[in-house]
Amino acid sequence: MNRDGVPFFHSKANENVKSVNDCMVAGFISALNQMVSESADQELEAITFKDSQLIMWPYSDPIPFYCIARAPLKEKEKNIRKSLKKIAKTFSKLFFGEITHWSGNVDIFIDFEDIIKDYWD
Repeated sequence: MNRDGVPFFHSKANENVKSVNDCMVAGFISALNQMVSESADQELEAITFKDSQLIMWPYSDPIPFYCIARAPLKEKEKNIRKSLKKIAKTFSKLFFGEITHWSGNVDIFIDFEDIIKDYWD
């Protein structure tokens, strides 16, 4: 998602996970991150739930955006961050031009689903 909370792309690695509207999740994370930034001069890195976690990877060069993954608590955060970093770099390389002049059409990122599967298999 971009820094304003607009999702570029989302994918479910596990079909058994309950789906939530990607725009609602992105807006929530953006608002929460803004609150953390203004109140504590920090950036949100993770949100932990009872059985799962949302891990955020802030990417900033050349275009700022967040790469976010939901994973079971048993998954090591360090490994998730490593994958998110690779995914963000790949996304940035493939879609730099599109992101720079993005019109809001998320369909241009649909092919990334085939690429992202390689990181989670």
